[in-house]
Amino acid sequence: MLVSSSAHRFKTSSSQVSKQSKALFSLANRAFGSGAIAEFDTKLHADSKGRRIAPAAYGYLRGFRVLPSEVTATGPKGFLTKGDILAHIAA
Repeated sequence: MLVSSSAHRFKTSSSQVSKQSKALFSLANRAFGSGAIAEFDTKLHADSKGRRIAPAAYGYLRGFRVLPSEVTATGPKGFLTKGDILAHIAA
């Protein structure tokens, strides 16, 4: 019984990401080769120092290849949120 309820919880949490976000994420990943990904990760790490970035937002920054300095943070205490990243991508 516990296994089925935890499996249901997992399905619910993974379905929270919209289909549009998944499609954009997939396109962004295909646009870069493995060498470009490593180079971007280095830039992302350097640009992230001293900034408050929510864990989900960091994943979206990496997936969409957006640097934190390009996005305006609107979260509490100046945190960069997933919504900030998606708003930047949509603009």
